[in-house]
Amino acid sequence: KDRNLQPTSYNTQLLSVDHPNPSLYKIEINPSSLTLLRASNTTLVLSQSFDEGWKAYSINNKHLTVNKLLLQLFPFFFGKEIKDHVMVNNWGNGWRLNNETMKQCFNGQCNIIIVYLPQYLEYIGFILLGVGILIVIFYPRNHKPQIHN
Repeated sequence: KDRNLQPTSYNTQLLSVDHPNPSLYKIEINPSSLTLLRASNTTLVLSQSFDEGWKAYSINNKHLTVNKLLLQLFPFFFGKEIKDHVMVNNWGNGWRLNNETMKQCFNGQCNIIIVYLPQYLEYIGFILLGVGILIVIFYPRNHKPQIHN
């Protein structure tokens, strides 16, 4: 009775997937599918090589009043982590979606955001690089060397 949901077009009746960049997947599970998902042990499969850095978060639609961009960029603040991260087919990532992990989705459509957290280190590095360049460009240079006799 195990089901594997792979974020592809094969399961369009169950979910829709948006993949805007290599470190982010946005998955919407249709409300009509929630009953099916609750009744079975379902594994959401991500066909990327297994890494503990991949994290999945379930986000209830009640949080959609928050800016969608913020939800996508920081799902760890607004969602509940799906902790049952498993290896699928000896190489892929999977998350078991059972009653415990889907509790947040009982009142309607559910969104699952999958992010690769180590990617955030690169983003932080770019921000620090930009700040450093701005400091060098705009730092006041009022210091003139003084010559002592």
